[in-house]
Amino acid sequence: MDGKLNHLGVIIDGNRRYAEKAGLGLGKAYLEGADKVYAVVRHVFDKTDIGEVSVYALSYDNLLRKSDELDAILRIQKAAFDKWTEDPFFRERGIRVRFVGDRGMLPAGFRESCERLESATSENGNRVLNILMAYVGRKDISSAVKKAVLGAKDVNDIDIERYITENLDVKNPVDLVIRTASGHRLSGFLLWQSDYAEIIALDKLWPEVEMEDIDGAIAKFQSGKTKRGL
Repeated sequence: MDGKLNHLGVIIDGNRRYAEKAGLGLGKAYLEGADKVYAVVRHVFDKTDIGEVSVYALSYDNLLRKSDELDAILRIQKAAFDKWTEDPFFRERGIRVRFVGDRGMLPAGFRESCERLESATSENGNRVLNILMAYVGRKDISSAVKKAVLGAKDVNDIDIERYITENLDVKNPVDLVIRTASGHRLSGFLLWQSDYAEIIALDKLWPEVEMEDIDGAIAKFQSGKTKRGL
């Protein structure tokens, strides 16, 4: 590995703990978290040549939370995506926004906001921002396997790894995963794509993350100082 960082993964964690720590309501904490997503995305695409960023914004497990908390998450994220649709940043930087996950689990109005943002950025350049919503890695792989088998003329001749990769919504391998709140788990994040990814845990809750923390993780990866090949 030469330290080239093409695809960065970000696992957001710690919004609820931040609310408790800072004495904030969940809505305020999630709002700060959403603002931090935009700040990090903008910083990475502005300051680096990374071509693809995947952000784990809402897992399948998140959808099982208490309805008032989930409603707050979805309301704030929807407002953010509506704002992004009008933001010239994505066009100026040539960034296409894609939503990955089981959209059928999301409210209709929320899905419409996602689709508007995708449409508004669909003609942009070659850089990609994947937003994982209602996503779980095992289901992603299972769906890809099913598509591969159904699309094959002879199952015995399937190049299974190639077929799975071709049928995933996110096809490119992840080089580096940054996770906040000291977590070291992938929690279902792009399991197939992250099989050789380095994982760097930041000892900060998501809203507390600074751009220097992101820069430091990227620099550590590029310097080769992470434990590779283990």
